[in-house]
Amino acid sequence: MWFPAGHRLPRKYGLGAVALRYAALGYAVLPLARGGKRPHAMLGDRGGVHRATRDPDEIMDLWSLDRLANVGVATGSVNRLVVVDLDVKHGAQGIAEWGRFLNGPPPCPDWPNAPAVATPSGGRHYWLRTDGPVPERPGILPGVDIKGDGGLVVAPPSVQLVSPIIRPGERSGTDQVPVPYDWVAGCPHAAPDVPTWFGSWLASAEPAPRAESQHTQTVGAPLDDALAEYVKNGVPVSMRNREIYRIACGLYRRFGTDPHGSADVLDVIRQVYANTDKRDFPWREVLTCAESARRFVEHSRQREHERNAEFLRWLTHRNHPR
Repeated sequence: MWFPAGHRLPRKYGLGAVALRYAALGYAVLPLARGGKRPHAMLGDRGGVHRATRDPDEIMDLWSLDRLANVGVATGSVNRLVVVDLDVKHGAQGIAEWGRFLNGPPPCPDWPNAPAVATPSGGRHYWLRTDGPVPERPGILPGVDIKGDGGLVVAPPSVQLVSPIIRPGERSGTDQVPVPYDWVAGCPHAAPDVPTWFGSWLASAEPAPRAESQHTQTVGAPLDDALAEYVKNGVPVSMRNREIYRIACGLYRRFGTDPHGSADVLDVIRQVYANTDKRDFPWREVLTCAESARRFVEHSRQREHERNAEFLRWLTHRNHPR
């Protein structure tokens, strides 16, 4: 999947060069957000996974708009592709659960050596082919999702932006670093067919009960939860400066730091301030916190741009044929 040093395609299309390779193997692909898992904004509201394509001209057109767009591969019937997604974050132990399931009782026969992708969180994606219907089955086992019709997976060497660990069990909430998806076994052109029992299992298996620690967390969900609480009840007195700054940082990342984005940020913060104890906490102090957050986010985005440029140089000069 990789290119020799100095190859023209990575220089011109960035990760789109790899998207072309996947398409040449028969996989319909689509651009995803930089460092993320969602379809890229360039696809529009009605785009998403349904815009997945094998057309080289369309792929080049798309990635010429953003060379650092991650590569998504559509799952399900469009690619005859089913992906077993084993998660190991938020308390889930998908790799161990999958091993126990395959070993039974009763044991599951004929499980093939499928190509495997290591995800940035330490999980695994196993790619297999099938001619039958491929229903999406999130949570079919604890920490195990089945990606099928209407879904997608992030394909190597795309990256996910993650917060680095600063102490055991803790992650920094500021500088994010790009961590790549990587093939650790097999090749995507050699994905084997699913075993005969797989389709009936998908259709009949009851979903696994979800523990509290295994809930799905979407980007921004912790902030949304905090906002809902703070809009309703305000920020506790002892946390006002810290929480207003933290919320403002999240909002500026979401809405942007330009005048329109800043106006949206302040509209939300006004709602929080309305129900907050205002003694010794005037509005001008809120504005000071918000302005500090705006400057911090602008500086962080500049560092992110520099990291992205460095990753693009790495992709262009990497010489790792497989």
